[in-house]
Amino acid sequence: MDILNRLRAISVESLQLNLLEDELRGVTRLSEIAGVDSMAALAFVAAVEKEFHIVIEPERLELDFIEDLPRLAAYVEARGEARYKE
Repeated sequence: MDILNRLRAISVESLQLNLLEDELRGVTRLSEIAGVDSMAALAFVAAVEKEFHIVIEPERLELDFIEDLPRLAAYVEARGEARYKE
């Protein structure tokens, strides 16, 4: 499963949504899945960090960044590559 699809699955699980995988195809923003308030965003970030074994820098913790799933997927991928180079 690619990172973007994993992020979609994490969003459904962390936000406790009752959706099927088919309903998430083409979704690129969390707001397309559900209303995302600050508490939901924190739950999502915590789940992403746990799933990918990364820590998202505090300066990245803006709703616009977190909600943009392709942008977040690129960030997660880059963080994973950096971790393996260390």
